[in-house]
Amino acid sequence: MSAPRQAPAGGFPVLVRRALEALPRWYGRSLSRRLMAAMAALAVMVGLLLGTLSYVVTEQLVMDSIVGSLESEAQLARQRTEAGLSGLAGDLSKLAHNSLVSNAIADSQGREAYLIPFLKEQWDSREGVEALSLLDFEGRIVASARSGHHLPWPAEMLAPLTTRQPVAVLEPASDNPALLLAFPVVFGPTQTVEG
Repeated sequence: MSAPRQAPAGGFPVLVRRALEALPRWYGRSLSRRLMAAMAALAVMVGLLLGTLSYVVTEQLVMDSIVGSLESEAQLARQRTEAGLSGLAGDLSKLAHNSLVSNAIADSQGREAYLIPFLKEQWDSREGVEALSLLDFEGRIVASARSGHHLPWPAEMLAPLTTRQPVAVLEPASDNPALLLAFPVVFGPTQTVEG
C-alpha cells in the first residue's frame, strides 16, 4: 500500500503551474487527445460567442422594453394632463360667460351673498385647483372662492381685459409651480369685458 500524495510546498499555484507544464506532454501523445482538446476549445469559443451575443441582445431588449414602458407612461400622463386642462379651460370659459358672474361684477352691493358660495361650489368640484377668483376691469379681486387667498397676478394675466382672449401663464416657483388661467368675463347686454 502506497502512502497518500502530499500537496507540494507552495500550495495551489504550484499545482496549477505543474498541470500547465504537463499539458503539452499529454496533448502531444495522441491524435484523439488533440482532437478532443480542439473540440473543447471550439466549444468554449462558441459558448463564449453565443453567451456574449445573447447578453448584448438581451440587454438591448430589456432597454427597449424599459424605454417603451416609460414612453407609454409619459404619453398617458400627458393625455391625462391635457384632458384635465381642457376640461378645466372649458369649465372656466362657461363660468366666464355665466350671467350670474358678469352681473355680480356690476352688482357691488350684496354680491358676496350669492357670488362667493357660487365660486366655492365651482372651486370645490375641481381637483387640483388652488384658487378661483373673479377680478374687475381694473384687475382687483371682486370675489374669491378661498378667503384670504390672493395670488400675485402677473401683468400678462390682465390681457383678457383688452384682448378678449383667454391667457395661460406658468408661474414657476421653487416649491409649488402654478398654472394661472384667465378668461374674460363679458357682460351680456353690452358685450363689454367687465372682468
